[in-house]
Amino acid sequence: EFYCCGTHTIAIKFTVGEFSYPLESVIKLKKLMDEDISPDKLCKSIKLPEEFYPVCDKEDAADVFIKLGIFINLDMCCMCQLH
Repeated sequence: EFYCCGTHTIAIKFTVGEFSYPLESVIKLKKLMDEDISPDKLCKSIKLPEEFYPVCDKEDAADVFIKLGIFINLDMCCMCQLH
């Protein structure tokens, strides 16, 4: 399960399972994925921001990265108005 939550669009956090990240971190992750670093190889990349290291301890790390990356493809304004 994943969802967006925010107050007045100031503090937007993205949650996938037990992991929660601010918008800025998810944007960094999406940029890495756009550099053709596949989700299953992100944990081996020296470019992966440290805040994502705990995800790499999970078997479904690639799925978590994919779900976080999907958020950036959504219309943020419309999505956050729902909450």
